[in-house]
Amino acid sequence: MESGLKMEGVLGVRMMGGGFGGCTINIVREEAIERVMDELGQGYGRRFGLVPEFYVCEASQGASILKPSK
Repeated sequence: MESGLKMEGVLGVRMMGGGFGGCTINIVREEAIERVMDELGQGYGRRFGLVPEFYVCEASQGASILKPSK
């Protein structure tokens, strides 16, 4: 988690589910996504000997009330 916080283009990092293997959610500027994934992936591999998975997501409006069709 600390590695991500030090990277240019990373706006925030949060640890999720640490007791069950865990993951981090990283808020990253769009132009930095590929570089951040590459650097974090390499560092993770060196430290733990594993290849991490990355899921690029985009925030959306979220849930809303649907009007029933007639």
